[in-house]
This record gives sequence, C-alpha cells and structure tokens, in this order.
Amino acid sequence: MKIDEARIYSFCLAQKNTLPRKGFILEFTTNEKQGFGEIAPLAGFNKENLEGAYIELIGCLSNPKRKFPLSKLPSVNFGIESALLDLSLKNRPIELPLSFLLRGTAQQILNKASTLPKASVAKLKLSSFSPDQAVLLVTELLTQNLRLRIDINQKWDLQNAMHFIKAFPDIDTFEYLEEPVSNLRALKVFRKESNHPIALDETLRDHNLDQIFPMANVKFAILKPTMQGGISTYQKLIPSLLKMGCGCSFSSSFESSLGLYHIANFAKVFNCSHTPIGLDTFEDFIDNIIPIEKVNDSIIISKNPIDTSKLKLIWKKSPVYLPSIAQILPSTQMNSLFVT
Repeated sequence: MKIDEARIYSFCLAQKNTLPRKGFILEFTTNEKQGFGEIAPLAGFNKENLEGAYIELIGCLSNPKRKFPLSKLPSVNFGIESALLDLSLKNRPIELPLSFLLRGTAQQILNKASTLPKASVAKLKLSSFSPDQAVLLVTELLTQNLRLRIDINQKWDLQNAMHFIKAFPDIDTFEYLEEPVSNLRALKVFRKESNHPIALDETLRDHNLDQIFPMANVKFAILKPTMQGGISTYQKLIPSLLKMGCGCSFSSSFESSLGLYHIANFAKVFNCSHTPIGLDTFEDFIDNIIPIEKVNDSIIISKNPIDTSKLKLIWKKSPVYLPSIAQILPSTQMNSLFVT
C-alpha cells in the first residue's frame, strides 16, 4: 500500500520516580487518514537500544520489505504494525478490565491495595522481598479479597520459591505465579513440587516453545509487544501457546498511553480482552500522549487526534510503500476491534 507520508517524532515523557521515558512516535498519513505507532525499547530489557531501533526504523521505511514481519527488532516491528493498524481504526475510546500493579515497599503496596475495588485482579511484584517478608505481605493482602497474580521476575532460587509457596498450599490462592525461579531447569523442578499455576514472561522470550513445552502447570503467557513484536509475531505465537493449553495475557513495558492503546487493541484482536490487562504502568507518567484513566476496575484509553506540534519531528519521507495490515489481519479479527 502507498503511504503518502511517513514521519518520525521523538518524545520524552516525565515519570514520577525514575528517568524520563524516551522513544519515537511513527506517523503514517494516507488519504487524509493518520495512523500512529510507538517505538520505545525499554533499557535493560529489550535487546535493542533506542539508537539501534531508530536506525532500523529508518531502514525499514527507506527500503521496506514486502512481507511481514517488517523488522527483526521487536520494538520496531510493534511500532510499524501498530501504525498500519491505526490507519483502519476509528477515533473512539477502548475500555478493558485492568490488572492493577502492586510494587514498591510493603507499606506502599498495602496503601494502594486498600484503595482497590473488592475482588480486583492485582499483580504483586515480590522480587525485592525475601520469602519470609513476602509471606507476611501476601497473608495480609489476602484479607483484602484481591485476586493476586504473584510475580517474582526470576529473582528467587528454587529453595526460596519452595519456601514461599509452602505457606500457601491451596492452588487456588493465586491466579498464577509468574517466573517463580531463576532459570528453566529450576522451573521444571518447581512445577513438579508445586501444583500452582505458573505464568511465563522472561522464559518465553529467552527460549523456544519446544524447549519449554510440554510442561504441566504452565497456564499463562505474559505477552509484551515492545519486547516480542507486532501482530505478525502473535499470529504465530498465540495459536501455538493455546495449543499447549496456555492462556495469554497482554502487558506493558512502560510504554506511553499510545503504546498502551495498541496493546489493548492487540488484546481485542487476539480474543484476550476478557483477561484483565497489565497496563497499570501509566500511573508512573506525569504527562502522556493520549488521554488514559482508570474507572473502577477498568482502563479507558481515548484515541484522540495526537497534537504532533508538541512532539519533535526528526525524519520524514514521502511516499513510502508498505504491505497492508490486511495481509496478516483477516477481517474476522479486524471486526473484533469494533465490537464493544
């Protein structure tokens, strides 16, 4: 398809407790319709950095491939495919059930938890706690009638993980335990010793599926487009995960509200929108690209026209030729975006 003009803007968004979040906004214009995507690799987590992503993005737009995926870098592929998808979307809010994020000190976690609606889903980050500290914190949180998702981020060894889980023998205590141990070998031992449902994040990005499956108790995959890729990535990955009996839940990598908007769209495209989505990271931002808010236990992102005058234009090209998103997104999946 012909893109009348492609533009790249840089952004720098202030955050409350850490360095500003930097990245790029990609804008496609065709037939007076605009489509936007975000490219913002997360330092320390993405294998590509911001400079490398920019060089790759220019290359993809200057000498585009004719087949998906259009880039070998996940953050770039996510941004380009999101912008192509955006050309077909209407400017209307998207609302999805939210998984709240609990992290920080024990007191900060308890303070936030006390404000959440009853029976809310909340992901609890425990990687900075010892197992004994974690047991005390979780025991108190369970009195607040929350549906907890426990995330260890691979920071505990097998002994510590087993020490923690023995305090909660009921396998229905948590929705899942995410990355409870530090490596795949330990994970395979852990799942034999515990019947609790397991979720994979880092393991899923660092290993092929045939290295992981079959593995009993692995019930959820945490999908992060900035670290994994765009629609073309998930058209292959999600059916394979479902075939293994593994459900899917989309989550953020501290993208701006524009990036979160597209992650929410991906959840709808791949029929994952019924699962509370991990987009609570937006609260770290002091300002943002498009409006975003929490209402009760839902997140609402308003797809208002983006005021590009507040962004720094750093590159443009006219015209650009790229394959249509329809090549990888059948009408049945596209229609899911317009169902309330």
